[in-house]
Amino acid sequence: SLNDVHHAQSVLGNSANIVKMGIQHEDSNNCSMDGGKNGQSSLVKALKMYTIAYRMRRDALGVDHPSLPVLLNMMGSVQVKRGEYNEAMQIYHLALKGRPDENGGRGRNTEEFRRGNPLTTSVTLRDMGMILEHRGGEEQALRFYHSSLRYAVQFRSETMLRNGSKGSGNGGGGGGGSDL
Repeated sequence: SLNDVHHAQSVLGNSANIVKMGIQHEDSNNCSMDGGKNGQSSLVKALKMYTIAYRMRRDALGVDHPSLPVLLNMMGSVQVKRGEYNEAMQIYHLALKGRPDENGGRGRNTEEFRRGNPLTTSVTLRDMGMILEHRGGEEQALRFYHSSLRYAVQFRSETMLRNGSKGSGNGGGGGGGSDL
């Protein structure tokens, strides 16, 4: 109904403002020279802002809304900056796979989601690869980087098709494989 549309638009606008506040906190951490307590405090505030925006959008727009993994990626990035790599990996897994209790217990159709959101998927896989590389898992990191690149190529090919340009002819690659 019209009220539902108005509510969704209102939630998007309000959550966008909250995300902007989170970005400001995250940026204030980047400008902080001490990198200590004040920097960590700014990152915690950014994480809280992104979490609030995520919950608002999830509750109003549904668990399959494409903006949710973007917000989860932002949350994961903050956790990496805080040195909380395990938490970041959990958030990135959630961005890729969704929660098992979503959609009446069926979870997210992962392959369909990844095909429909190749750029977000590429960023998530790249960030997971960076954590794995940081931990010394170079071979596993390379698999994530490779999958990330395939999704980036898919996104580029789709964008070129939409814009009427000719692609490289490789079909844009595919998914990331079942191990990721």
